[in-house]
Amino acid sequence: MKTGCVIVSYNVPKIITRAVKSIKPYVDDVIVVDHSDIHNPAYKEADKLGVRVIHTGRNRGHGPGLDIGIRKLETDYVITMDSDAYIKDPDIIKRMKSKMNDDVYGVGYVIDRLGINYLHPYFALISRKAYLRYSPYINHGAPCLDAMKSIHGKMKVINIKMDGVCHEHRATRERKR
Repeated sequence: MKTGCVIVSYNVPKIITRAVKSIKPYVDDVIVVDHSDIHNPAYKEADKLGVRVIHTGRNRGHGPGLDIGIRKLETDYVITMDSDAYIKDPDIIKRMKSKMNDDVYGVGYVIDRLGINYLHPYFALISRKAYLRYSPYINHGAPCLDAMKSIHGKMKVINIKMDGVCHEHRATRERKR
């Protein structure tokens, strides 16, 4: 099964390079949806990475950026990846794929949000076919909430230990606690 990756980027020239380099060897296709202004260095950096880049020219938000990239991919599975995340152990992808089957929407870090199992998109593996069947990612802060509501009771999301991925935003927040 072919696997692609979508990374949404906004004004992060250094970390987008790290994110792409960490995932590129383990997937069939990478799309960076870059929301930076054409005069921003991040815009030019994304183009140098040897992956497909979709430039939106303005910040459309995380959810809409993921939606744009997922719709452009032609793979069976999609990894959604924050620009400040990177792979520490590539076996995480194999472990995620091993959990996928016809009744699974996605695998990753799952939390309870408003009584719904919410698959956090900072690093998740989803079925592209299932994604296209249900509500798209549309919001910024919780881009998957409408999608998770639409699959609730119909498809599973599976929680796994995310020790193979580093997510800087989450790590910084956890250090402050």
